[in-house]
Amino acid sequence: MKYPKIAESIIELKKADLALRDDLIRQGVLGRSYHPKMQQLHNQNAKMLNGIIDHIGYPTIEKVGQEASEAAWLVIQHAIGQPDFMKRCATLLNEAVQKEAANPVQLAYLSDRISVLEGNVQLYGTQFDWDDNNQLSPQPYDNLKKVNDRRKALGLNTLEEQTKRIRWQAKQESQSPPTDAKQRKEAYEAWRKSVGWTTEKPMSQEIERKFILDEFPERENLQPIKIRQGYLAISTADKTEVRLRQADERYTLTVKKGDGMVRQELETTLTKEQFESLWPGTAGRRIVKQRYVLTGNYQMEIDVYETPLKGLLIAEIEFETEADANAFIPPSWMKHEVTHLNFMKNKNLLQFQDVNELLEKVRGLL
Repeated sequence: MKYPKIAESIIELKKADLALRDDLIRQGVLGRSYHPKMQQLHNQNAKMLNGIIDHIGYPTIEKVGQEASEAAWLVIQHAIGQPDFMKRCATLLNEAVQKEAANPVQLAYLSDRISVLEGNVQLYGTQFDWDDNNQLSPQPYDNLKKVNDRRKALGLNTLEEQTKRIRWQAKQESQSPPTDAKQRKEAYEAWRKSVGWTTEKPMSQEIERKFILDEFPERENLQPIKIRQGYLAISTADKTEVRLRQADERYTLTVKKGDGMVRQELETTLTKEQFESLWPGTAGRRIVKQRYVLTGNYQMEIDVYETPLKGLLIAEIEFETEADANAFIPPSWMKHEVTHLNFMKNKNLLQFQDVNELLEKVRGLL
């Protein structure tokens, strides 16, 4: 195992997920709707795991051991409010399966879940929901014989046998069909649209606090993510920016709008070729830095900037809600909060060619 510390962090994410699930089962509310507490935890876990994947790639058994690799897959499978994250993981998992470094059954379950959430048929019959007869049944699939052939090739039981098993398990957990099926379906479709599973993709909300650090905190076995980013457009009128970023081998195009602790953002994954074709358009508006990801109750990202801002250390923490952000008490080594300083946005750091000039300006305002 290459990353034992990271493995422990991933396993903790799974434990939190299952503990909440057990609690909702005891309350008798599992399956009625996507419970807000579960949605919040799934999104939080996805964000933390996404940072880990930025660092080490897909968490295969070779990298984090079997238990943590399986835990990572469960977190991905439950991250239904994060379409881009799930699709990214499916691509990486597929690559790992092709190299015989991951379990193809996990890829089948993840691919089916993504297909169903996108409104398409599934290929392996792994996804179930309540039908019109108040029974748990497979969600739409292409052809029963083909489904069973695919399942057999992976060593799975038949869809008929799996249906019996799923219904038996639901009884053991005292799950019951929804009493308001029509309302539940309407809510589901509205939710799919709101998080971006349908073609009309919304902007999400970024809630973040930012701190300048005097020195790098002592931590073991942290590996940097190399980042280069540039700006295709920066509008002062409506406070919108269009950013290109390469983080190791991940390429993204992000639109952000607004200032302060809460902003709107829309991120799209690019291929390397797409990124390189757009990169020349950022000339004169570029930043290079190395990012270190610290996981715990919150995911913290520490950026170490390179020339011309060499020596600048910035810590950022993202939150699920404004209440979480406001309740956060920073540790003693995070003394200088700069969330409220507009010129500390990355797009505005471009104006500084001397880190001392920047730090002097910050000190004059804190």
